[in-house]
Amino acid sequence: MKKPLLLFAAATIALAASAQRYTVQGKALSGASHVYLSPLGEKGADSVATTADGRFTFTGDAQGKHLAYLYTKGEKAVYLAVFLEGEIYADMEALTVAGSEENRGLDDYQQFARETRKPLIEVSRRLTAKQESGQNITEHDLAEYYDLADTVTAAMTARAKKDLFYNSRMRWPAFIVQDLLNDFDKDYLVSLDNPDNAFMAEPCLEKARTLAAAYRRTQTGQKFADFEMPDTAGTVHKLSEYVGRGSYVLLDFWATWCGPCMHELPNVKALYDKYHAKGFNIVGISFDQDGDSWRAVIRRKEMNWTHLSDLGGWKSLPVEFYGVRAIPHMMLIAPDGTIIANDINSERLAEKLAEIYD
Repeated sequence: MKKPLLLFAAATIALAASAQRYTVQGKALSGASHVYLSPLGEKGADSVATTADGRFTFTGDAQGKHLAYLYTKGEKAVYLAVFLEGEIYADMEALTVAGSEENRGLDDYQQFARETRKPLIEVSRRLTAKQESGQNITEHDLAEYYDLADTVTAAMTARAKKDLFYNSRMRWPAFIVQDLLNDFDKDYLVSLDNPDNAFMAEPCLEKARTLAAAYRRTQTGQKFADFEMPDTAGTVHKLSEYVGRGSYVLLDFWATWCGPCMHELPNVKALYDKYHAKGFNIVGISFDQDGDSWRAVIRRKEMNWTHLSDLGGWKSLPVEFYGVRAIPHMMLIAPDGTIIANDINSERLAEKLAEIYD
């Protein structure tokens, strides 16, 4: 009675293994001598020479890394995403990909993305040409560009959210998450990171999963997550030495080289001076790399609160651990260690502190 079960198990394993095999056949961009294939989010690529009529073929084992870019090099370089599964045909002149259901979904999204972004790319090229010719970029030029960028982003994210909702059991939508990661708000990314979304398991989304974990860790209502970092003297401290000990504490992520941070500083300092005697404290967490400059600015600006930094710049621990995308970034924590406001500016901070102390 065991033999049929063993045969079934063997067949299942064989089927799973075959699902990792792929063959990509295609037509290269005119004049391209080679075509390259690289998994999304990784360095390095395989390459093949094109035939006299511009054809190329890749075969291999995806090994779980299904999403990849086909691309060419040179003046007319192009990129085309493919899903490495079964038989695939890629036309790099027309920028289309065909084959499995996964590739059909991927192709449809890429065509939409290219058409939607085309006007923004054209404006960008026009402004670049204007600048290179020695002309000034006017405020009107910048307003036109940023208004169009907002319109394009809105269209892209609206379409993306529909595709991600209706294709949750597919894996190709991992490309969308990778493509629009910086445009998704924090709560939405956290909502995507769940077992019901098959695409979130793709290896290329390791950064997205890490960010989602950081955002979940720092959502309003969560207890702060502890970490260790040196002070201005090099002595290592735990954040819990200052937070969750009966006072309201502002975590102020900043750097001396950050113009907006220094612009906010007088407002933050005024709030510290106003409310410190009532129990308000600040822990400044710097993304500086030059320790001497960091300490000098603290002294000169009379920033008389606790300061921590590992002097790692954008490789500093809080970038990944707390999901800090940009600075200044401020987080207000209640006396019991609960996060009550995150990613706020000094105006919003003033409102919160007035509610608490006035």
